[in-house]
Amino acid sequence: MLVGIGIDLEQVGRFQRMLRRSPALLGQVFSLDEQRVFNAQPDPVAHFAAAFAVKEACFKALGRSWLESSLFWTDIELLSPLPSECPNVQLRGAASDRCRALGGDVVKVGLSVRGPFVIASILIFSMSPPHARDTSSLQEPHLELPDRTLSSPVHAHPP
Repeated sequence: MLVGIGIDLEQVGRFQRMLRRSPALLGQVFSLDEQRVFNAQPDPVAHFAAAFAVKEACFKALGRSWLESSLFWTDIELLSPLPSECPNVQLRGAASDRCRALGGDVVKVGLSVRGPFVIASILIFSMSPPHARDTSSLQEPHLELPDRTLSSPVHAHPP
């Protein structure tokens, strides 16, 4: 059963300008392992932009904004260099806890780089039967999005 979905689009050039303005962003958003893997690639900025899009999509799939939750950017880690037929995301800390609270046991990543854009999608699935999941600690997620973004609520279980 699908318990979370998120998507994000990132412009590589815009992300590069963000890094120039705020070099500390690398250490705040990316783990040391991510930095090591991506800096070793021919186009590190595209890899960092892709990982950023994956993290943003994952926040959305988890029904949380990084501004309003205990999730840290480094709780979500992408270590697959581009291109990757099967990108792998690792959830740690509060991101892993939130995924389990939703009943999620499988996280699938879709990632595409086309020209100046990177698009990432995250699907979180629960493979356990609905009666086996403990959803007592869940609250209906509330996510404020900019006016330019269309969204629908993320439900941990069907309404």
